Amino acid sequence: MKKIGIPGDRIIHLPWGGPPCAPSPKPFTQRTHDIVFHGSLVDPPTEEEFLRHETAAGIKKIVVQVILRAADAVVEQGTAPTEAVATACAGADINLEKLSINHLSYLVVAVDVRSRAIRRERFLTAFTALPVHFFGNYSESFKRKFARATFHGKKKFSEVMEAVRDTKISLCENLNWWDNVHLRVTYAMANGGLVAAENTMRLARDFADMRNIILTEHPYRDVADKVREVLADPARGQAMVDASRPVYESRYRWSVTVRALAPFFEPLFGPDAASNRRRRPAKKKPARKKRAPRERSR
Repeated sequence: MKKIGIPGDRIIHLPWGGPPCAPSPKPFTQRTHDIVFHGSLVDPPTEEEFLRHETAAGIKKIVVQVILRAADAVVEQGTAPTEAVATACAGADINLEKLSINHLSYLVVAVDVRSRAIRRERFLTAFTALPVHFFGNYSESFKRKFARATFHGKKKFSEVMEAVRDTKISLCENLNWWDNVHLRVTYAMANGGLVAAENTMRLARDFADMRNIILTEHPYRDVADKVREVLADPARGQAMVDASRPVYESRYRWSVTVRALAPFFEPLFGPDAASNRRRRPAKKKPARKKRAPRERSR
């Protein structure tokens, strides 16, 4: 964020977390679904389609070209969207200091949305030959790429979690989540499942590939074979799940991750701001007015 001129004191890292571990999760061998991914995908347009659409909407061509260059850097090199925007603007002789916060926000969000759509499509199409259960909205052209997949459409979160509790391996791509994790990771682990995810600094720091997680990196050439390997050896899959739970319990539960926010909230709310010891006082119910007794009719 500092690359595009946002002061450091205005940047707050919000760590993600998840619920407590399920007390009695289904064993790996008894789970119905081999693989699940929950989340939708809008097919990313080609560069020509994107340029034509955005310019027709009134966006200047040079701005659209900045978005395309920056998104390409994020997708192919793993550059942070803010850094990619700063570099692309410099290459187009656009002075960041003259852009409003709204213009900067538009650029960064546009780059983030486009790059994540491209990388999500690449990640998921690594599993075209595997029996994946998809929960979310997908185009017909995307569905035709999968020989053994089941598309359930968009479901309520509670219905998706019911499927996750009955899933051996949950998938998660993590582009632009370098030092964080997505709920697809935390909720799968909390419910006794194994995770196959795009590597991040945080996952690499806390987990070990093929010991308590399945990790992969762009362009995802190895991930399908790793998943097949674990599915073919259920005892190994269960051992990996068992090895992931202590790490999740000690580092990824909401009760743990929220404490990282204490330094930001203590100046506002006191030293117990991020602690469950501080509770909001119960609201007093207003006293009910006594009604005057009615006279009985004679």
